[in-house]
Amino acid sequence: MRTAVRACLGLLAISFVVLTSTGTWLWFRYQPDGGWIGDVHQVAATLLVALCVAAFVIALVRRARHHERGALPATALLASAPRSRCGEAGS
Repeated sequence: MRTAVRACLGLLAISFVVLTSTGTWLWFRYQPDGGWIGDVHQVAATLLVALCVAAFVIALVRRARHHERGALPATALLASAPRSRCGEAGS
C-alpha cells in the first residue's frame, strides 16, 4: 500500500508540473488551432483528475484498514482539481 501511495503522489506531482508548464505556455502563446501543446495540456489535466480520484480511493482504503474516523483530508485533492472544458469547440 505504501508503494501505491508514493507512486500516486509522485505521478500527481509530475502531472501537476506538466499541467502548470503547458498552461503557462498556452497563456502567453495561445494559438486557436491548439497544436500539440494543447493536447499535452488536456491529457495532463485528465491524468491529474484521475490520479486525484485514485489518491482519494487509496486514502479511503487506508482509513478503513486502520479503523480511523473523522474528516478525510484527501477530499481536498478532489476539490483542487476541477475539470474545465470551456475552451473546447462544441461546448
